[in-house]
Amino acid sequence: MPCLRTVAVVATVALSAGCADRRVPLPQVPQVTQARELGAWGTERLRDSNACRAGADSVEAVIACMERRGWTFVRRFGPFPSDVCWSVRLANDPRRMPEPMCFERGAAGESRSPAAPSPPD
Repeated sequence: MPCLRTVAVVATVALSAGCADRRVPLPQVPQVTQARELGAWGTERLRDSNACRAGADSVEAVIACMERRGWTFVRRFGPFPSDVCWSVRLANDPRRMPEPMCFERGAAGESRSPAAPSPPD
């Protein structure tokens, strides 16, 4: 058991030293991030998303509507929920629209996410 305790102490010291100067990034918990966003933006994103999805007939129409309202689609290879959001975007199924969590606050008309790849000719 003393060996295990020594390993735990060394690991704790190493992580503390790495986090002190930000060389080792702190872990991100998606639920905490979303709760922080909800506190910052309230329910504005939800209201905007519901309004855009109600009148849209395609995924790209929802994205364009949200961008006009000042939201940008999440970046492609980022943390959760980017994989879920981009699978919906690429599927382009009008029966399955992007959820509100797929959008981040951004400047109106400014898109920080890469454009969806165009289908091959």
